[in-house]
Amino acid sequence: MKLNLDLTVPMRNLEFLFTGYEERTSEFDLSAPKRDYHVVHFVLSGRGHCYMNDEHFEIGANQCFVIPADISAIYHADPRDPWTYCWVAFTGADAPALLAQCGFSERRPVLSLPTVSAVKDIVMAMLQVREVTLATQLRVQSWFLQMIAIIAESSHAALRPGEYADNAMVRKAVVYIERHVADRLTVNDIASALFISREYLFILFKRHVGVTPQRFILRTKMSQAQELLVKTDLPVKEIAAACGYGSLFAFSRAFSREIGCPPSDYRRQRPDAT
Repeated sequence: MKLNLDLTVPMRNLEFLFTGYEERTSEFDLSAPKRDYHVVHFVLSGRGHCYMNDEHFEIGANQCFVIPADISAIYHADPRDPWTYCWVAFTGADAPALLAQCGFSERRPVLSLPTVSAVKDIVMAMLQVREVTLATQLRVQSWFLQMIAIIAESSHAALRPGEYADNAMVRKAVVYIERHVADRLTVNDIASALFISREYLFILFKRHVGVTPQRFILRTKMSQAQELLVKTDLPVKEIAAACGYGSLFAFSRAFSREIGCPPSDYRRQRPDAT
């Protein structure tokens, strides 16, 4: 038997800086002034709050949030249920595009993950490094990329590096989709709002995003559904409506096909689920 993989993987311009782990026993404000690097925090348990871009985000277990470079933020543990979290800091010319590919945006700096246990294992392995050699540098870099891959897999990222952020029309389309996620949105709706043809919108998304507009709409709705299932106690039927589905059956079928399990099973993965 002979097995072979032919795959060209370009080296991304990314530089790992540091990582860490911390358990909070009480509320404590952490001010993050503008920095020249990005930090992604992974919440392992408990809850916390982040204030960024004049918005408040409540964050719980199995979620991650990013503080991008050149953005100031304040974040702290919830006093009733203080969080335990770990983090990774990095920089590089490809970092902003990579974060966008993973699903982060100015309006959505928080993402839900099926689990963060693998991330914790990676961070703990990194913290055991005691000497700097070529081997340890390569190993740490591979661990760092594994952490980013976990986020990318969870968000079903399929964007092409760099191009998405550079196309103004695509940016407008993405903003329109995010603002109308609760509507029964069609590709014709988006094209009409942007005063372009459906065919040209399709070309733009395939060229700069790597997926069709229909696929991007679905992915945005599923991301919204994951957030609501994890962060709220809304009935699944209301979440279906909030994501633009007219029936619970249609929503459950789409969610199961995209995420791999029914909405009710996904919600039961929450640490506080009984």
